[in-house]
Amino acid sequence: MHRQTSSLQPLLKTDKTIQFILGLLRANFGTYTTDVFCISQSLENAEHSCRELNVDVEKCQEMVLSKRIDLYRSLLAPIWKVPSDLLAHIFTFCCPENSFTRDKLDLPALHLSQVCAGWRDLSQSTPSLWSSISIHFSSTNDTHGEEYRVFGLLYDYLELSKDASLFITLAIWDTTQTAMLVLVSLTQHCAQWASFSLVCADFPLCILSEASINGNLPRLVSLRLLWYRLDDVTAIADAFSIAPNLQEVEIGTSFRFASHLEEPLQIPWAQITKLSHSQRDMAVVLRDLQIVSNATDVSVAFINDSHQSNPDSPTHLVHQLQTLTLIDHGHDYEEHPRWFQKLTLPRLTNLHFVWMEILSDGQNAADFLDIPVFLERSKCTITVLSLCNMQIEDVKAIELLERLPSLVEVKIHEHPSWKRCWMVTPCLLQ
Repeated sequence: MHRQTSSLQPLLKTDKTIQFILGLLRANFGTYTTDVFCISQSLENAEHSCRELNVDVEKCQEMVLSKRIDLYRSLLAPIWKVPSDLLAHIFTFCCPENSFTRDKLDLPALHLSQVCAGWRDLSQSTPSLWSSISIHFSSTNDTHGEEYRVFGLLYDYLELSKDASLFITLAIWDTTQTAMLVLVSLTQHCAQWASFSLVCADFPLCILSEASINGNLPRLVSLRLLWYRLDDVTAIADAFSIAPNLQEVEIGTSFRFASHLEEPLQIPWAQITKLSHSQRDMAVVLRDLQIVSNATDVSVAFINDSHQSNPDSPTHLVHQLQTLTLIDHGHDYEEHPRWFQKLTLPRLTNLHFVWMEILSDGQNAADFLDIPVFLERSKCTITVLSLCNMQIEDVKAIELLERLPSLVEVKIHEHPSWKRCWMVTPCLLQ
């Protein structure tokens, strides 16, 4: 019997199970066989498998139905009822910038165009979605054809932007063939530039001059040029001299040991209303500020200490600007009084101090000894004051605030790494 049972079990697990069972039935299995354990166990296993299959089938059916429900709901979603002109505005809000980098492509306009045929047609017929482009090249961009992929996508974006105003941000840290092709392609659309930002190091910017963009910038409103070497920027000294709508300019260097220009860039300075200047020499900033006579908003970022004299720099400057922002990347605090000694700003209303390099707690506490004299000389009315990452004793901060009775807005930010609050203390709050 045991020999028969053991021989039955493997047979019951084969594909011939049904035929085997039918054979047993024809042989009167139950009549002459008393040991039916293997059959009982097989029956139990089969019933268990059937129950599991029923559960799996129910899960599959539930998944299919759930997917179908989601699809039906998507067809009835309110977004499909939004008029195309309003939907185009929503798309524009969702696509502030299209970013091309080696590590990541953040292209919301392209993604929207891949949702469905309707959205593809709408996005491709909305040039403004494709008009904001940011491209960053590094020295590692020349592998695996990544740069060529960027160039191909850029071509599509420029084609789809049609005649829309372009907002270009370009950072180039090394000279590569594709980077040069990208810049050449962008210059071919310079008449559409509304904003052009270029940060470069070791790159032949003569391409801009050779492309004859000067005199072909009718829409340019904002210009940003940051360089490392003088050779990078002197090659385009006159490239932006004719730009009838240019109002905002940011120039200088974001590097500590970069050189400054002996002569100002040829820019229509008289029409500039907003100037951001990154420099290592106060004399150069004062020189350029003197020729930007109509600027109302001026931001100055100091990159490094330098006390070089400049024959074209004024010893004292009276200016009509209304907003002044002083950004420090590594100065001692005592450098800023030198600014206020050289300036008279009768229309100044907004004053902002920002320290980008966070000093260790207690290092170089700030003082504003020259500000009272500056305020008295300028006869200005400060209504907005910002103090960001400045180590100012609360008593001195109170003295400063008391000298500004017309303040309507005060912003104080202290770095969280400091062991204590310098300004925001119970004494100040009282």
